[in-house]
Amino acid sequence: MKQRALTIILLITPGRQQDLENYFNGNRQNITEAFGQSSLTHSAAFTILPSNAFQRLGSRLLFTSNYDGELLDYLRHLSLNLKDYLNNIWNYCRGYADGDIYHRQKFSQFIRSHSFNSSKFASALPGVTVRDISESEALCMEIDNILDSVKRGTKTSFQGAILPNPQNLTVKKNWAAGFFYTAAEYLAGIRKGLNDPSQHLRTNNNLYQEEDNFAQNRMAVIVPIKSEDHLRLLKLVFLLGNIFNRRTSQKRLGRISNLVTIHFARWTITDKGKNFVFEANYDGSWESYIDDFVDLVSQDMNCIWGNCVGFPRLGSGDIESFKQYIRQHQVPSQMYYMAYPNLTVRNILTNLSMTGLVPAYGNSRGIQRYLCGLYQA
Repeated sequence: MKQRALTIILLITPGRQQDLENYFNGNRQNITEAFGQSSLTHSAAFTILPSNAFQRLGSRLLFTSNYDGELLDYLRHLSLNLKDYLNNIWNYCRGYADGDIYHRQKFSQFIRSHSFNSSKFASALPGVTVRDISESEALCMEIDNILDSVKRGTKTSFQGAILPNPQNLTVKKNWAAGFFYTAAEYLAGIRKGLNDPSQHLRTNNNLYQEEDNFAQNRMAVIVPIKSEDHLRLLKLVFLLGNIFNRRTSQKRLGRISNLVTIHFARWTITDKGKNFVFEANYDGSWESYIDDFVDLVSQDMNCIWGNCVGFPRLGSGDIESFKQYIRQHQVPSQMYYMAYPNLTVRNILTNLSMTGLVPAYGNSRGIQRYLCGLYQA
């Protein structure tokens, strides 16, 4: 089943932002539990985007979701499990009519008219559903229980089992891709050099409170795009980048942008080309995540972020300036749901490989042989 991304942005009714924040504060746990009733949602988040006086944009509400299957099926799940909460939340925004979610056609029309297609959407484990992840974890837990019950001294062997240990890696670009990325990096305004020693990382306390509570973290960043010319270059980077990456994606299961710590990532151009939104669900700390990005895909980041206002002229290689830039434009979420918050990409890939529930990610012959050996012993 194909994984998809849903991105919706609505203008918050003037004077209602604080009321909306209070609603999230009072109902966060209930909303999270309601999302848990949907077997199609990998992750979902509500994020209030700050107003921008320069671009004459008021405060907006961003809703993002990573889900399985077709949009209409997913909307039926939302209207079944979260209709009252979503109706209340979107009532604080313009463009939504009270009760639309209770009418299938009106709700579908609302979603389509306020959603944005991502320039790039990536999943570490394409085709793997929430159900696959849940069932493979449960089966591996059963196997662990059997192992715990085996008496000490029993000879065991995992011969034939597939136990992957994916590592971050650097995939060499072909000469055409290399030439294009180098040219795009220069056109975006990047001039590589030494780090700027004056930069010191500062972080919003709300972001600190949101991070490192589970194995997975989430980040959402919104930045303005420099100009129409940079917007065209950004679109070209995504267009050709998708073509270049398509040839190697099947060889990098469990990885996004050469990294094995990212579950989902999306890059979306919004507000008629004025802003650029990046969102990712990743494993580990924020610091290690950014460090991996800089170590492995620095040029890619320069080609994308270099087209945005305020990006360090020296590029992402100026690590402290790059980190400060991300923190400056990162926004905390008011509600974040994860279907499997304590599983990393490595955990999921290992579970799938050992159980064989998803053939493309492994088989269970080694486990079967092992369990047969236990019973015979």
